[in-house]
Amino acid sequence: MKKLRVETETFQRRLVRILKPLGYSDREAREVVTEFINNELIGKNQIGLKVFKRLVGYNKEQVKTPIEVSINGNIATVDAGGRFAHSVAQTVINILTKKTNKMGVCIVGIKNNTSFLKAGYLVKRLVDLGYIGISFMYVDVPFSSPTKIRKPLFGTNPIAIGIPCGQFRLLYDSSTTAISGGKKKQMEEASIYKLQESIGLNNEGKLTNILSETMSVLPLGGDKGFGLLLAMEMLAGSLLGYQIQNKNGKYHADNGILTIAIDPKKFGNAGMFEQRNERLLSLLKKESKGKLHIPGDDYSALKRSSKYMYVSKDTLDEILKMG
Repeated sequence: MKKLRVETETFQRRLVRILKPLGYSDREAREVVTEFINNELIGKNQIGLKVFKRLVGYNKEQVKTPIEVSINGNIATVDAGGRFAHSVAQTVINILTKKTNKMGVCIVGIKNNTSFLKAGYLVKRLVDLGYIGISFMYVDVPFSSPTKIRKPLFGTNPIAIGIPCGQFRLLYDSSTTAISGGKKKQMEEASIYKLQESIGLNNEGKLTNILSETMSVLPLGGDKGFGLLLAMEMLAGSLLGYQIQNKNGKYHADNGILTIAIDPKKFGNAGMFEQRNERLLSLLKKESKGKLHIPGDDYSALKRSSKYMYVSKDTLDEILKMG
């Protein structure tokens, strides 16, 4: 697939211009666009620019209403008013940090939004500020079910955990299904039709490793991991007022996000906590001779110069036609 080099900042401004007519301020549009670009830069193409047109299209259909914030002690809910969740990201971070500094922990739920592309979006920001972050996400499109049910009833329902580790950071971000929807689509586009292990059920309810036959993807870890998938459904879905999955299989671009912030300083010596984590990750890197991938290593790519980026010609042409 042919890729073209573009100047990152110039390209970012073009994407911002596409979003602003949908009711976004310059700051909000830039925050949304930055995640698409950053995902592209760290190699997460399946949640990068290639899905920009599709997600913007979904969001365009959303009826925009005023953003609403409700705070009860150290628990808050934020209604994003049908916007990308990035529009309320700074508001959520402000609530989480202010309440966590005072009470040690804070929980914020976000609803009525076209969600972050990565469940770890807020978690990364919390870790950069020295907090522990945990995010659960409810995804409103049937994709997965346990082995006893062949009809997909649950979304990919990701979980993200971020922990400060001195010069490093742990940023775990994963769907609670055997593969994510984006990864499945990426493999199909790369003409990968058969996997070594079964990842789902076919139309007859039998295990299959053939992507085109997969009607419902299994939970991560099979039946044992189903509990985690179900917990995400309840914590980020039911708790925030969402009903059981829509029946038509169409993505409604409205996901639930529940984020928890924890202040390590409230447990005592936060410096020692980070130092121990840093030594642990250093040991793992040393023993594996640098071959072990630690969740969060991908973001090191963002520390390098990103004045230019490479975008597939098809994706670039598609975006340029948008405005």
